[in-house]
Amino acid sequence: VDVDTVHPNQFFPPKDVQKNPFLWAEWRTPFLLSLLFVVLLFLAVWFFLRLKANKPIIASIRIIKKILPHQRAMKAIDQIKAEHMTASEDQKEYYTRLTDTLRQYIRERFGFNAMEKTSTEIIERLQQADDMTVLAVRYLRPPTVYSRAFPPTQEGIAAASRFLDDVLGKSAWREARVTGLGSTLHVILDEACSNIVKHSGATDFTLDIEIMDSPSGVRITFSDNGTAYDPLAHLDPDTTLPASERAIGGLGILMIKKMASSVQYHRSRSRNFLVVERTEQT
Repeated sequence: VDVDTVHPNQFFPPKDVQKNPFLWAEWRTPFLLSLLFVVLLFLAVWFFLRLKANKPIIASIRIIKKILPHQRAMKAIDQIKAEHMTASEDQKEYYTRLTDTLRQYIRERFGFNAMEKTSTEIIERLQQADDMTVLAVRYLRPPTVYSRAFPPTQEGIAAASRFLDDVLGKSAWREARVTGLGSTLHVILDEACSNIVKHSGATDFTLDIEIMDSPSGVRITFSDNGTAYDPLAHLDPDTTLPASERAIGGLGILMIKKMASSVQYHRSRSRNFLVVERTEQT
């Protein structure tokens, strides 16, 4: 400290408190150590939570290409076609898989659980959607199919006839126009089932009754596990000849051809399939 020796009796007041300047070099190390401590504490907590949840420390990231609901549904339908489900002896499995695919699409596309709703409830929900969906519901409704197996007996034929009545009674398609068509379908059913019972040697036969909307009508598929026989491969009997001169048999299938709009036969997996359609316009 400098001392004034020339004026020893002169006094000066004390100076003000001086502020020390901030020097980053003095605080750098404590700051960096504190920051490192915070980071290590965060990592320790994160590791603890991952291990407690039994999750991997390093999570692998997979990029999954999103498939739209309609693309997934079309892929599933193509797979069903590739497995030749339409020609399967178990038609119930075909329609079950097709229905499940459609319900899964509706759940993904419209956001409600269609797997646990009836067809009527699904249609009511879809009618609240956009205009295009309402049009699709109105004009592109899927066909309704009813299936049941019967014993190859006269009692089985009677039960099949009652089954046809039940199906027509349940269908919303029954109107005044169905009255005449129902009797025609009963004649077709009786002739086809009688041929199965009397001539096929089958141990069972199945009816698949499908209500069609476009064109309006009914498709009945008769299937049995009897001897292979194509009734359409034989010539029709000549009805102009007297009964004594005509060959025995053939009148039943001829009657079916006359009454039906179309008749087709195929054999698949040891079963005969006779598909008969009758439309309103016929």
